Amino acid sequence: MAEKSPEFKKYLDILGEDVKRSAGPDYENNIRTKFPGYNLMLTFPTIPSEFKDKKYLIFPAYIDQVQDSFDISYNPQEVYGRMDPIPIYQRTQRSVTFDLKLPSFGLEQSREISRKLNILVQNLYPTYQKYGNVNVISSPPLVRVGFSNLLYDSATNNSLLGYFSTGVDITHELKDGVFARADGYEVYAKYYSLSFTLNVLHEYTPGFVSSDNALVSPVNILGGLNPTFKIG
Repeated sequence: MAEKSPEFKKYLDILGEDVKRSAGPDYENNIRTKFPGYNLMLTFPTIPSEFKDKKYLIFPAYIDQVQDSFDISYNPQEVYGRMDPIPIYQRTQRSVTFDLKLPSFGLEQSREISRKLNILVQNLYPTYQKYGNVNVISSPPLVRVGFSNLLYDSATNNSLLGYFSTGVDITHELKDGVFARADGYEVYAKYYSLSFTLNVLHEYTPGFVSSDNALVSPVNILGGLNPTFKIG
């Protein structure tokens, strides 16, 4: 049997500490454990290590859609006597839009989802370094997002690094009812909707290098065949 990758082992470790998994039904638990890469995992590399319980989040992936977008930017330069502008290449930027449903099967599981969403919101803010009575931003709120082979960097063997470019949308889907605490002071939705757009930060230089009139890929950006997804 092939050696499990560090990313796979990380999934297993976080799954083992996932309260939502233990609070859920057996069939959901069994599927999530058998196929750990099918869970959506978020890690927050820029927050201080002492906040260990806030550095990782994992959700069962009840996915509506994953949309990959590649935006190529040029700066056209007009030149006298030339009919067409000269397109000066600037960059290729990748963004991934993710829509996810988060169902709960009881009060405790719904409370755990709410707790995780609260941690996600906390990680939308920067990290500060304290100098006397002044807080100075030391790191922006970056995030890694991993989901099976679809959100995976085959060149670095890691989740995709980036930032939430348009924020995060959380919907408490109350139309299907709620779970209420016995004292009536707290209510939790039976399922939540989560959506975000991740602007990917490349951790290497993708593209091609010309060598002796031949094009050679500098790193394994293709994952074998495909520039976006890991294949095999």
